[in-house]
Amino acid sequence: MGASRWGVGDGRGEPRCGRGRGVLGGQYGWPEIDGDPGAAAATYWWLQPTLIAINPVLADHADGFEDWLRTIAVPASRKYRPDQEGRWEILRAAEQEDGTVVFAFIFRGGDPAEWNLEELLDQALGREGAQRALADLHRMLKREQTSWFFTPVKL
Repeated sequence: MGASRWGVGDGRGEPRCGRGRGVLGGQYGWPEIDGDPGAAAATYWWLQPTLIAINPVLADHADGFEDWLRTIAVPASRKYRPDQEGRWEILRAAEQEDGTVVFAFIFRGGDPAEWNLEELLDQALGREGAQRALADLHRMLKREQTSWFFTPVKL
C-alpha cells in the first residue's frame, strides 16, 4: 500500500505500490506470446495488473470532486489517451463516513506509468495549468490517495 504518483498523489516520487511477477507468469502476470511478453500485454490487457486507487474526499467537496473529474480529467483522457477508453471506471461511496466520501478508481491493464494523471494533465493543460488543476484537486482530499496493483488469480 502506498501513495501513487499516477493520480492525485503529490507527484514527488515513484509509486510505492506493489509490482512484480504475477500469478500467470511474466513480469506483470501475463503470458508470453512467441517469447514476447509485450505482445501478450497488448493483446491481453485484462491479464495485466489492475490499479485500484482510493481517494478520501472531504464530504463537502464530493460534488466538486466529481465535477473536476467530469470537466478536467475525463476530457483529457479521451483526447490524449483514447486507447484507455473502457479500461477504467470511478466508483463513489453510497454514503459518507466521518466527513469523507470515498472514490475508488479502477484502471485495468497497461503499463502502470500509463495511468499517471500528472503527465496526462501536462499534455492537456500545459505544466502551469496542470499544477493549478492538481492543486484544486488536492484541496478536495481529506488525505493522500492510496493505491495498489493487483494481478489476476489463477484458480
